[in-house]
Amino acid sequence: MKKTDVNDVIAVVEKVIASYSHRMLHEVEALPSKTAFVDGSIVYLRPLERSDLTERYLGWFNDPEVTRYMEIGTFSSTMEDLEYYQDVSSSRVQVILAVCEEKNDQPVGNTKLGPIHWVHRKATFGILIGDKASWGVEGRLRQDLFQGGEYKDRLWMGILRSEFQPAKSGSRK
Repeated sequence: MKKTDVNDVIAVVEKVIASYSHRMLHEVEALPSKTAFVDGSIVYLRPLERSDLTERYLGWFNDPEVTRYMEIGTFSSTMEDLEYYQDVSSSRVQVILAVCEEKNDQPVGNTKLGPIHWVHRKATFGILIGDKASWGVEGRLRQDLFQGGEYKDRLWMGILRSEFQPAKSGSRK
C-alpha cells in the first residue's frame, strides 16, 4: 500500500482553507454527499458523513499509537461520543473533512479546521491519519505535550495566506 504523503495532504489543505473561507463568507449550500471538497494526487477531502462514523473510525480514537500526539486520546471514546458530528456538520466555526484515498475512496483519516476566528482571520488545524498503513511523519514539536505521565512530541503544521493559491472551482466525477 502506498504511504499517504504528508506534503500531498498539506497541499490539499491549502486549497481547503481558501475554498472553505470563500464558501463560508458567501453562504454556499452544503456539498452533496460523496462530493470532493478538494482533490490531491493521492488523497482528496470530502465532508465527513454520518456513514463514516463506524467502529473502524472509532478505533482510531481509541488507539494510543494513533492519538499519542493528540489531546483526544486521554480518555476512551464510545459511539455516543461521535455525536459531535451533528454539531460540526452545521457549524460556521469549524469543519471536519474525511481524508480519502483516491484509489479506493476509503477514509484514512480526517482534518479539522476550527475553531475558526473570522474576525482575527485565524483557525486551528489538525490532521488525523488513523489508517496506520498510510502513515508518514513530518513537523514535530519535541516533548510538547505531557500525557500519560510523560512528555510526548506533538505534530504541528501551519500555512500563511501568502503561501498558497486559492482553490479553483471544479467538481469531482
